[in-house]
Amino acid sequence: MKKWTYVLPFFIVLFWSVTSYSVTVDDVKPYIEQHYYEDVNDQIYDQSIDDLMNELDPYSQYMTEEEFNTFQNSINQEFVGIGIMMEFTDQGALITQVFPNSPASDKGLQPGDLMIQVDQQSLSDLSQEQITQLLAGEDGTDVTVTIERDTRTLTKTITRQPIEIPTVQSDLLAGDIGYLSINSFSDDMIDEVHSEMSHLTAKSWIVDLRNNSGGYVSSAQHLLGMFPTIAYALEVHLQDGIEMYHPVAQPNVFPVESSLLVNQYSASASEIVAAAIKDYDAADIYGETTFGKGLMQRSFQLNSGGVLNLSVAEFKSPHSQTIHQTGVEPSIQSSSPLKDSHWDTYRDQHDYKTFDDIKTIETDHEFTITLNDDANIESLDQHIDLISLGGQSMDYDLTRAQDHAYTLDPHEPFNHSQHVAVIVHPGWTNQSGQTAEQGVMVRAYVKSK
Repeated sequence: MKKWTYVLPFFIVLFWSVTSYSVTVDDVKPYIEQHYYEDVNDQIYDQSIDDLMNELDPYSQYMTEEEFNTFQNSINQEFVGIGIMMEFTDQGALITQVFPNSPASDKGLQPGDLMIQVDQQSLSDLSQEQITQLLAGEDGTDVTVTIERDTRTLTKTITRQPIEIPTVQSDLLAGDIGYLSINSFSDDMIDEVHSEMSHLTAKSWIVDLRNNSGGYVSSAQHLLGMFPTIAYALEVHLQDGIEMYHPVAQPNVFPVESSLLVNQYSASASEIVAAAIKDYDAADIYGETTFGKGLMQRSFQLNSGGVLNLSVAEFKSPHSQTIHQTGVEPSIQSSSPLKDSHWDTYRDQHDYKTFDDIKTIETDHEFTITLNDDANIESLDQHIDLISLGGQSMDYDLTRAQDHAYTLDPHEPFNHSQHVAVIVHPGWTNQSGQTAEQGVMVRAYVKSK
């Protein structure tokens, strides 16, 4: 018997069921013969329906009506859970986002909390799938999580409930760089993208498809329509031939300085977007090689009940690069893609002198800025930015240390593993009123725990 899963990493949802087939081989045979993406041996029809389905690819599945509805809801971001996003580490799960009005928010969970236990089971060295399954459960059931926050260990009992996660979230990062996180290629995804962009005035954009496990191909075509240099969206290999799909033109477009973020859990429609962008060099791609799901499914309603979700095509990049079981390799391999893309984008926007990175600073680090002249400190203060990469500007105090040297003291301690940048913009004046013409910038890495 085939199990089916639809896992959206970091959204605390796992649909896993064992289906008791009420259909027969005769019910599904015509669809396989007419639509399955590759030829099959006729002998597969001489066995049970269970064995037949197991002969097909892992994405071809029979679902009951209830399971199919759950599957569709997952594409449109409707879940039962506690309402958090996470990154997975050897120690457990680092909470990166808590959704407003969610059970996790009501219980006081915060971004930066490290979840180390679920129902008293240690998360150390567990896989993403194992952690996700521990957190999954039915509406109204409780889960107890233990977190580390700074030097404290806290335990919270949280009641799972339906969570409607926004498909698209946005932010304006330091330097007027727009950030769009797209969690699923739902049917209304592109409308949400335009809506979020309308609220922000950005010089360039970072589009984040990490942990986006796919959705509708048409939504991928719409997103690719925002990259004006892309002529074709994908190459589709059907049972009876090859078709080329086009992007769908959009009223808003991304400038050429934009970036795309992917990881190993970016799959399906996310890979369509990444592959086309890579083929046409339409944006820099940061992160890890993607999942490698290059099969397209179509759903068929069966007269005997339920739905046959059948792989009807293999899709490749517009330039015929294989995606299935291979994935899309980013142009810039990165374990910190948001931080790296933010730094690179900011640096590319400014013709500033860049110093070597400062490695592993402490959380209470103070920066010393040494100039070639004594500055008017009020003027200098107005021309300095302290930026949390992947985020916003940070507050600081600036004091004179000695001749030509100034101390920049952040108001708040840095977080472990945070990346920061110090930028001295041109335009500050010295004690004689002369204006500096050269900007400088440096990146620093806060040590991990």
